[in-house]
Amino acid sequence: MPLKLLKLQTLLYHNEAHSIRKFIECLKVIQVPVGWQLFFHLGDCSVEPLLDKEQLAQIEAELSVSDVSFKYTFFNENLGFGKGHNRLFQELPDCEAVIILNPDTVFPYHFFSRLVAMAETHPDYGIIEARQYPLEHPKAFDYQTYEGAWASMACSLVKYEAFKRCNGFDENIFLYAEDTDISWRIRALGYKIYYCPNGWFYHVKRLNQTGLVASKSELFYSPIYSLMLQAKYGREDLNENALAWLKRNTEPINKAILEGYEKALENMTPATPEERKVARFEGSGFYAHHRWKYDSFRDKFGRSDQL
Repeated sequence: MPLKLLKLQTLLYHNEAHSIRKFIECLKVIQVPVGWQLFFHLGDCSVEPLLDKEQLAQIEAELSVSDVSFKYTFFNENLGFGKGHNRLFQELPDCEAVIILNPDTVFPYHFFSRLVAMAETHPDYGIIEARQYPLEHPKAFDYQTYEGAWASMACSLVKYEAFKRCNGFDENIFLYAEDTDISWRIRALGYKIYYCPNGWFYHVKRLNQTGLVASKSELFYSPIYSLMLQAKYGREDLNENALAWLKRNTEPINKAILEGYEKALENMTPATPEERKVARFEGSGFYAHHRWKYDSFRDKFGRSDQL
């Protein structure tokens, strides 16, 4: 029986050399799932290539020991998260599944095997979301079925067929909210989103005494595409207060966010009626109930067949 092809996709953007090295060190000892072949595709959206020919040759040699195929693509432009991953996806023939993983991560040898094991026991999956440390998205999931509403793309295993059918990420979303959007569109096609509690990895985060320290990119792009997502799915009413606040508070960052949102709307493709049915917005602006705030998932979020 031929091996199933599992593709790993990772995007670089001015990442530090030691961070890239840690990622490669994890891959050197990764346990490739039995019956599968692993292909690692590294895309670079930096201004200049982060890896030279000598470094690439070294990585290829190191990974070949673990029978991991390797390819590096320098894009020569910052494509954004969704567009960059779409480009990587298009450069590979049909495969069984794709793991999308951030480069600022560290993971154990059994990581991929556990994600694949859950996929194999849940054939109706569209996405299997990994578990993040030290901070993870606290969105709710069904504690009996592990079914959820959407998946973070810091690391998720995506069924190739589902990714292809939904035409990948919405390239009008440059950064942030693209994972929620593709999750909803995949669910609208009839696939399910699952959370894998034993498939864990470490995602580097900046923390202080009060919690997570947001990056400049997050402070800029996250509000733009959160607003756009709500508009795309027909919930402009949720944007009214935020837009009014941005217009009143005309600091440079707020003005730039407002301009970015208006530009994003110019090329926005509205969600279909089927996609709107699976989209869920909380009054607080979250895309799902946060599980650490409620006593009962089923009382607050509904049965798994309502997800």
